[in-house]
Amino acid sequence: MAKKRQGPNKSEAIRTFYENNPNAKPRAVVEALAAEGLEVSAQFVSTIRSKQLATGGKTTKRAGRPKKVATKRVTKRASKRGRPAKSVIPAAGTAQLSLDELLKAKELIEEMGGIERARASLDALDQLSS
Repeated sequence: MAKKRQGPNKSEAIRTFYENNPNAKPRAVVEALAAEGLEVSAQFVSTIRSKQLATGGKTTKRAGRPKKVATKRVTKRASKRGRPAKSVIPAAGTAQLSLDELLKAKELIEEMGGIERARASLDALDQLSS
């Protein structure tokens, strides 16, 4: 951050001089402020005066970095194209399977001759038990 200058504000001194003497020329302002101990150039006086006239006498505040606005962060975007993503989380009411159980299920499928036959066997077993 820039340091603030110590001492009188030259721009403010020029503005107050023009409030008391609205028709003064820049050279007259330079001479009057030199008598008060402030050293300014005629170009600087003209710049301050033109800004004062453009804003209607109001001083403008510099626009800085905008204030931080709290926003909700979205970590994953929903894809609009293609199939919906499969859920890794098991459905409600189902137990999670351990790695050993999954390996045993794989061996059973291989023994039965494929996943279609294993599914057919499980469906038939389900009908028998109900």
